[in-house]
Amino acid sequence: MCVSARSPKNRHPQEPVLDKFVQVMSNKKPLIGIGSVEQPEDAEAVIHGGAALVAIGRELIREPKWVLKVETGDLDSIRYRLSASEMDELRIPLAMQAYLEGSFRKIMHFTTDELEEDNYRHSLAPMEGVEKKM
Repeated sequence: MCVSARSPKNRHPQEPVLDKFVQVMSNKKPLIGIGSVEQPEDAEAVIHGGAALVAIGRELIREPKWVLKVETGDLDSIRYRLSASEMDELRIPLAMQAYLEGSFRKIMHFTTDELEEDNYRHSLAPMEGVEKKM
């Protein structure tokens, strides 16, 4: 059974929805905690809250090695924001990119970075400096 750790229908925000399900289910079925799990600490909180598993989605799109990096303690290299050039680097299909940008813009944490190849603010453009080499 999937249970959102943070539900807008929860009338008592101090008590997570997951806690209520853990009490009612009494380990009869494994629970999967879902919703707004972005940081490793969020996943740990869901597990400590009584869920058997944690569902992560956006995090694996932004950082395909999220689980490995958490397991190995490489937390500083986890990507929490995503730029247009990174979506290409991650080989996210164009249709999926458009869907993510249109439907999930507020929660995907997109950066406003220009495409890497179009940003020459701090470097020479491809043909600049050619006369110096000749």
